[in-house]
Amino acid sequence: MDKKEEVFELYSKHVQQYKAEVWKSLNMITILGEREGIYFWDENGKRFINCHCNGGVFNLGHRNPEIRQVLIEGIEKYDIGNHHLVSRLRAELAQKLVESFHYKNDATESIEKVIFGVSGGEAVDLAIKIARGYTRKKNIISIKGAYHGYTGLAMGTAPEKLKENFYLNVPNFLQIEVEELNSIEKFIDGDTAAVILETSPATMGFYIIPYETMQHIREICTQKNIIFIIDEVQTGMGRTGEVWGYQKYDIVPDMVIAAKGLSGSMYPMSFTAFKKKYDIVFKDAAFGHVSTMGGAELGCLVALKSLEITMRNGFLEHVNQMATYFEQEFAQIIATKNSKIIHVRQLGLAMGIVFENDLIAVAMLSKCYENGIYCFFSGYDMRVIQFKPPLIITSEQAIELMDLFKKSLSELNDEYISSIAKK
Repeated sequence: MDKKEEVFELYSKHVQQYKAEVWKSLNMITILGEREGIYFWDENGKRFINCHCNGGVFNLGHRNPEIRQVLIEGIEKYDIGNHHLVSRLRAELAQKLVESFHYKNDATESIEKVIFGVSGGEAVDLAIKIARGYTRKKNIISIKGAYHGYTGLAMGTAPEKLKENFYLNVPNFLQIEVEELNSIEKFIDGDTAAVILETSPATMGFYIIPYETMQHIREICTQKNIIFIIDEVQTGMGRTGEVWGYQKYDIVPDMVIAAKGLSGSMYPMSFTAFKKKYDIVFKDAAFGHVSTMGGAELGCLVALKSLEITMRNGFLEHVNQMATYFEQEFAQIIATKNSKIIHVRQLGLAMGIVFENDLIAVAMLSKCYENGIYCFFSGYDMRVIQFKPPLIITSEQAIELMDLFKKSLSELNDEYISSIAKK
């Protein structure tokens, strides 16, 4: 048994057997070894370009040298800190985040308050708690096929089949089809507290919500005093070519949730941010929400540096230049006969490659893996491969990536697709 098989068996035995079996069936057993920039290597030395980025955790690449240095220096002075005490670093990070929310807008009622957590699911739970506490209403509207985490209240937005699997009953959640967002007012009643929505639903393959639809939702939520929550866990921190994805739609939500990219790949960090008026829910419950690890001071240092890099002059321009390159490359591929790609959904470097059917998409995922591209399927639309290179990718690396992608596509013949189907 080689080293890879040994670790696989140990993982299957003591961690997650059934997840491991899925990867084994696709010949995609990956045990992370060395990692640097846009690349990582498995323990056998095979190199991959990371086009999954763990949902945005690696937006700035693996082991970003600036972030590593901040963490190394921070360890000399800081630790997690105490979540009950006033923290200079939490205050400074919140201030910088508030500045980033004001970027591209001068709204009179902007987002001014930030509470930190560890994971996106935790941030969603808090947003729902605040929305219900403020409105004194219960109902939460989300869309089918979205992903907002699998923790407590966030589980209310998950598919019914998954809730049944864990014997969970999470009442007062209504899921509508994404196409029904245009007429969202039909689903709002006197007990509706909030609408929660990803800027571009990642697990649906980065479905692109029309500009007019997002504007309409904002207008209806304002008219009916419904709290509009935007989930930026995957689309935030520069992924769409803006600091926050909602800024592409020229709206200001009532709450914003983010995680993943804020970590700089080095320290877990999330936040729930909201307009100042909602802070009243804590007036008689100052300790009504606690997160022991949330806003850890070492994590604040990392998040501050990650945000600084994202907002640095030229960074978002580079993201948009790379987005244009990929857009042109995919357009040329689709223009050729028998590409097996229907179209590519794209907001900046958040891309969903839509194939003719589920089987072709999964086979392409496996073929990309063979050729050194690590990407991921979309859980609620298996026709779509999520394609998310690190935001720091250079022009030369982008060319290398597309050469490997084209090679994989050229090798995607009927025989290979059939072999994947049998598995």
